[in-house]
Parts: sequence; C-alpha cells; structure tokens
Amino acid sequence: MKVYMGTYAKYNEGNLFGAWLTLADYADWDDLMSAANKLHSDEDDPELMAQDWEGPDWIICEYGVAQEAWDYLALNDDEQAIVAHLVEDHGAYLGGALEQLDMGDFSIYHGSLEAYAYDYFTDNYDLPDEVMRYLDIEAYARDLILNGDVGLMGGGNRNPQHYTHDDNCTWFMGR
Repeated sequence: MKVYMGTYAKYNEGNLFGAWLTLADYADWDDLMSAANKLHSDEDDPELMAQDWEGPDWIICEYGVAQEAWDYLALNDDEQAIVAHLVEDHGAYLGGALEQLDMGDFSIYHGSLEAYAYDYFTDNYDLPDEVMRYLDIEAYARDLILNGDVGLMGGGNRNPQHYTHDDNCTWFMGR
C-alpha cells in the first residue's frame, strides 16, 4: 500500500507537489507523518492531503491513512482477508475489525457450506444415522445464509446461495 501525499494549501494553489510514500517503509503512523511533514517542510503547518493511493479506501482516504494500517499490514493473508470481510461486508471500521479478529468472535470454514452443516450436526448432536437421513442439510445451509449467520468470504456481489455445494469456498461464521 502506498499514498501520494501532498497538502491542501499546495493543491488549492494548483501545485500537486508531493511524493509516493509506501506504508511498509515506515515503522508506524507517526513515522509516516514525520516523513510527510518533512517532505512539506516549506509550509509552517502543512495540512496533509492524500491525493492518490493504492490500497483499500477503508485504510487510506483523502484525509489520510488510518493509524491501524500497520496492525493490518502485520497480519497474514488469511487474517487480512477476515478483516477485509468484516469491514466490507459487515460494516465494521478497521479498528473494530482488528479487535474482533483478536477476540476470535467468529469461525472460518473452508469447503462447501453443506459439508459444514453436516459436520455441525455430527459434532454437536448425537443423532442416530436413521435420523440424520431425514435432515434437510441443504435447507439448513441455506437458512444459515438467510439468517445472516454465515457469509461467503470474498463474495463481492455474488449470491452466496449459489455456492453452498462448492468445495472451494471460504465461509465466515459470526456477525
């Protein structure tokens, strides 16, 4: 992730002077702000402006970079995917999503949602095989989605109900 950091004063004067700053090159938010202020040391009190960026809008926007960005960057790929899912699909803010990740207030399942539903019943209930045959696992999987208990990670605009049989999916359980 990187940000092109200019100032509002220069921008308003038609001057787009700034520089691309790569977040990973700085230890934390304070370090980035120090570099940006040094870049614009020709102004007494520069009002920094992110004029362009490469990264999610929930980490970088015109007004700057979220202080939690370095916590997010320190996560592994799966954890970043979970945080992104919480922010983009559940409306959490970055700090709240990071807290939820720390609390582990969810679970992740790789595979078909129907397989999860079957595993759930066999792990949590001691039902005889003759009863298990009568359970409508497909309907239960669909209800998990409709009730908001489960979401397709990385689903974007895809309808999760179309993927309950897909073994290559990752499902998010929790709210």
